[in-house]
Amino acid sequence: MGTSKKTSSGASMERIYHTQGNAEPKKGQFFKMPSKTDQTGVLPSRMQVQRLIDSGQRLDDYRKFVYDFRELDKIPMSEVEMYMDPTRDKDFDLADVTRIRQEIAIRKNEQEYYKLKKDAEDLDEIAQEEDEKKEAINDTDANESAQKNAN
Repeated sequence: MGTSKKTSSGASMERIYHTQGNAEPKKGQFFKMPSKTDQTGVLPSRMQVQRLIDSGQRLDDYRKFVYDFRELDKIPMSEVEMYMDPTRDKDFDLADVTRIRQEIAIRKNEQEYYKLKKDAEDLDEIAQEEDEKKEAINDTDANESAQKNAN
């Protein structure tokens, strides 16, 4: 490839010609540009997205509470969760309306049934008390007439 030359000490020195195939890679300068943003308060994007989702959920809950109930402090939390308006959910559709309407109708019928049953039981108790009073009056009248006949 190259020609060899002998030096005064007797060692051969080979001349190397650089071509495209045997060229040494060039060493470039490493330059890191300084950041123009403040990196101290930067959060990963996953954490930012999670915080946004959480804040949206909190806002949704707050709006449900504010517009559905006037006196939240008087209602226990378990009952508040039971009374949440189902139409405010994202996945609410007309099939859910039909199902809820049927459940409400069943509940109303059950309440009416128990109310009528209680009223009937109350009427039975009242009728029984009146019968007992009539029997007591008849017994006292019978005792008085028996005492008059005995005298």
